[in-house]
Amino acid sequence: MSENPFFADVDPVPYVHSPDISPDGTTILFVYAGDIWRVAADGGRAHPITTGPGYDRSPRVSPDATKVAFTSNRTGNGDIYVLDLKTADLKRLTHFDGGNSFGGWSPDSEWILFASRRDGLSGGIFKVHLDGGTPIEVFSDSRETQSQPVFSPNGKRIAFVNDASPFWRRGPLPMPSSIWALGADPGSDDFECLTTYSGRNVNPVWINEDRIFYISDQGGRENVWTGGLDGSGEEAITRFENGRCLGIGASADGSWIVIDRMAEIWRHDLKSGESSRLDIEIVPDQKVVSSTHRVFTKGLDDEFHLSPDGKKVLFGVHGELFAAPSEYEETYNAVRVTDSPFREQNATWHPESVSIAYLSDRFGNNEVMEYQFSTRQEKRLTDDQEAQKHCPRYSPDGKWIAFVNNNEEIRLIERETGKVSQWVTGAVFTFFATSHGFAWSPDSKWIVYAAKDENFFTNLYVQAVGESEARPLTFLSRIGCHMPLWSPDGKFIIFSTQQYRTQGQIARVDLSPVPPVFTEDDFEKLFEEESEEDEEGTDSDPEDGKETRKAKKEIEPVEIEFEGLKRRLRLLTPSEYDAAAMAISPDSKTLVLKGSLSGIPNLWRISLEEAKQNDPPKRVTDTKGKKSWVHFSEDGKKLYFLDGGAITYREFPDGKTKKLRVCAEMDVNFHVEKRHVYQEAWTLIRDHFYDSEHHGTDWNQIKERYLPLVAGIQVQADLQMILNLMVGELNSSHLGAVGSGNSVRDGYLGLRFDPGELANGQYVVDRILRDSPCQSIEDPVVQGDRLLDVDGIDLDSRSNLWESLKHKPGKKIRLGVVTGGGERREVEVRPLGGGAIANLAYRDWVYEQTEYVERISNGRLGYVHIKAMGLEDLNQFLIDLDTEAHSKEGVVVDVRYNGGGHIATFILDVLAKRDYLSSTYRGKIKTSSANLAGDRILGKPTVLLTNEHSGSNAEMFSEGYRRLGLGKVVGTPTMGAVIWTGSWSLLDGTTFRLPYIRVSAEGDEDLELAPRVVDIHVERSPGENAKGVDSQMDKAVEVLIEQIDSNRK
Repeated sequence: MSENPFFADVDPVPYVHSPDISPDGTTILFVYAGDIWRVAADGGRAHPITTGPGYDRSPRVSPDATKVAFTSNRTGNGDIYVLDLKTADLKRLTHFDGGNSFGGWSPDSEWILFASRRDGLSGGIFKVHLDGGTPIEVFSDSRETQSQPVFSPNGKRIAFVNDASPFWRRGPLPMPSSIWALGADPGSDDFECLTTYSGRNVNPVWINEDRIFYISDQGGRENVWTGGLDGSGEEAITRFENGRCLGIGASADGSWIVIDRMAEIWRHDLKSGESSRLDIEIVPDQKVVSSTHRVFTKGLDDEFHLSPDGKKVLFGVHGELFAAPSEYEETYNAVRVTDSPFREQNATWHPESVSIAYLSDRFGNNEVMEYQFSTRQEKRLTDDQEAQKHCPRYSPDGKWIAFVNNNEEIRLIERETGKVSQWVTGAVFTFFATSHGFAWSPDSKWIVYAAKDENFFTNLYVQAVGESEARPLTFLSRIGCHMPLWSPDGKFIIFSTQQYRTQGQIARVDLSPVPPVFTEDDFEKLFEEESEEDEEGTDSDPEDGKETRKAKKEIEPVEIEFEGLKRRLRLLTPSEYDAAAMAISPDSKTLVLKGSLSGIPNLWRISLEEAKQNDPPKRVTDTKGKKSWVHFSEDGKKLYFLDGGAITYREFPDGKTKKLRVCAEMDVNFHVEKRHVYQEAWTLIRDHFYDSEHHGTDWNQIKERYLPLVAGIQVQADLQMILNLMVGELNSSHLGAVGSGNSVRDGYLGLRFDPGELANGQYVVDRILRDSPCQSIEDPVVQGDRLLDVDGIDLDSRSNLWESLKHKPGKKIRLGVVTGGGERREVEVRPLGGGAIANLAYRDWVYEQTEYVERISNGRLGYVHIKAMGLEDLNQFLIDLDTEAHSKEGVVVDVRYNGGGHIATFILDVLAKRDYLSSTYRGKIKTSSANLAGDRILGKPTVLLTNEHSGSNAEMFSEGYRRLGLGKVVGTPTMGAVIWTGSWSLLDGTTFRLPYIRVSAEGDEDLELAPRVVDIHVERSPGENAKGVDSQMDKAVEVLIEQIDSNRK
């Protein structure tokens, strides 16, 4: 480890955050290692006040100083808890797993204010009584997000943040957040904006009835600011020139503010204006056991390889390599091949099945290693810390190991001498070079690889050993080309190719002209004498006299006839198969592919013989698990693969399927692994972030800045926060580290209740979601009905309806309902899960918008909203652009709240194309010829709506819409978050996002951090939805009708 800079000795810094201060200013609470601690206001030794499971955060002391409320994931993804400081009693107040973010206390310490997303569509502000009960909605605005709500000192108003960005991202941000205030009573429409700066404004704290404190990056640095309720008198009260301000808390007497300064807690004296860092002593209790023993019997998805002799398997799990026999009746305790806290990966078998080569990042960058099974010795084959290596591969004769170097060349290791030399140069391998990117020819004289050209088209190239120039093998204008497979007979290459992301096809390139096959020959062969089979012998090693494996058939030299290559490429599968090539049989007669021929991706086989090329695919597997890492045994009689992370094999082509049960065991030390995870994340950004200058940051300095924090953390959740703070320094979108959640399924009825009645324990239905469970029954619930009980359990002011609906999605429940003064009736419903209710809520919102446009345009305009930019959204766009929309004079196209994807260009095609021919059926129906051909052309005037939530590909759509002159753009500028991105699974399972391709407009303008402008700027204030108003839509309709009327003149 001493060679690895990420394991250098550093003084650990405890990661303390989220401070609050008691009302009298004498005690400070903060979070450390997922627990809440307290310390005297002037520092000193701290003591934990919560030590339970899960992660506790956002502590806030009640105004009467007797309790602490906080959010904890100890029972799911995040609920609100209250701790009594005198009795240590802990009470859970919320039972909703979609997330609840604590805001603040009411002045009388009776109510808790928090933010939550409970209708599947928008974030809202809720309050819940200290004694319990179903949370009451104070305010929500469809599609918008409110957070950090806090009561004013007299409890009559609430301040909140509208549209906050992730706390860890450093500005200046293109998407502004603002602080608003509204009346504290549910249904209030008394809104006022408290900030005027268009940037980051978060974490409001009331200091009196007339002023608030908050954090702002106005002036380029985060500091604590203050301002009046009318937005006047804004001024900074701290003057930090470096570091971060991530959160604040204030004493009730208006004397002190505590500030989260990223692993430091500062106290600011409001009277003197002085700020000072607190010296806090923490004695950690090792909340996480340093070392845990882990046993893996499934989930072996990292990698899987069958040895060339078919007798052994090699697989990767949690960054380690293990080996086992390829057939074993009982569960086999796999042999651990590598043993380090680093990631060993990209393994390859030596052709004699006696050793493996692989990558290890224990030295900082990846280095190529080799392991000999006979001696159990490991050898380092490369030693170049300035270069990053990927995917080593033995040549079939075992003399060479090829590997990708710095994503731009392929180098060779001569195994006999250990010499490393350049081979393929000037190639472009984007994102991560993978083991599926190149392949050796069977005679070990050539390599075929996939690389990008100047148009970003991916094609195959071949290069011979000893030559310095590559030659193109394919000439496709497609973005996807991967998994090249050189046939064992050396005569052709199979690969996967695609233009659209979900329409993969398999192609074949014959390296020489294929002679014709005459079926008549099959009949003539019936009269030929059966030839004797060649006897297979064994070779003996002349040096040690030991018998080696049976001699293989002599490999014929590979010959490539470059003339006419273009004509010899053919597609073997249609696009609707969405197929990927997986393995070619040893006799070169069969291809196993993965495809969605029956809706679920499974393995299929097709014949590669010329006489059988029209035979339909035959199914190999019929299970729901993910299929990967497919290998034939040496004789072609068995097929090995991973199915749902389990090693599986079967007789081929037909036979029984079996599981190879293996057990891989290891000890995982969190305090060692956390440094490797940090190393992995930092290195990924260094090597692949779309801007090689890292937005002007010194990326090496960033590594040094956060390493002490990594050394000091005790739990994985803090590691993910540190990773987010690290990438937040880039001020870039499409970044973040996310761990797996611990969710509990909530049930949704699609009902909303009158908040005034709910405060009195009466569940009076105020609104019913269209097509929701309570509406889609024989005796539907209607507005004004009162819900009495759930499964026989009465509901009152202290009941929490959400608690009654836990674990209930898809299950029948009984509701007691009464209409007016009538008798109780019982209805049976099946609550929906979160995903289903979110989709219903979204479609309901679309129906409302459609009806709104119909009404205010007097039936002249249609409306279509594009939810996101994926294939399903493209199909939904074409459905929503229905016959009714085609009958209108124009259409409002709405991409507000569209977070992006990749289909912008296809939607622009529909809007931009114009009719040039018409077709008529017997003089009765005349339509565009494109319609009859299955294409879609709108051919009508449009207007586009965007807002600050229109991100990524939606912004590319907006830019294209304006550049093509398709119409006016109305609303607010887009998010300013445009980069092509991918993701990577870090060693501990954290999903780490990685933006890697730049997007630019005309004049080479980088679209990242540059929101797309609008033609007509219209702000939409919070509360418009409750009033049934949409000022942006009003203007869009006005503009489009004016355009239509103008064109008629």
